[in-house]
Amino acid sequence: MLADLGHVQLKCGDTETALATWAEFLDCAEGVSSVRITDGLTNVSARLPRIAHSRAAAELAERIATRA
Repeated sequence: MLADLGHVQLKCGDTETALATWAEFLDCAEGVSSVRITDGLTNVSARLPRIAHSRAAAELAERIATRA
């Protein structure tokens, strides 16, 4: 799942790629409702505050908030 891939990228120190992967995850999840997607969104949301200095992270947080 793209949410998990983004987490791995973040752990490896590639923040920008992780954010891009999570944005792609949100694009793919548009209009889809499932437990896996909800879990992925929860996990991404939990990691975004750690990279709050990033505009891309703020945009992702906003996209996730409007999805809820």
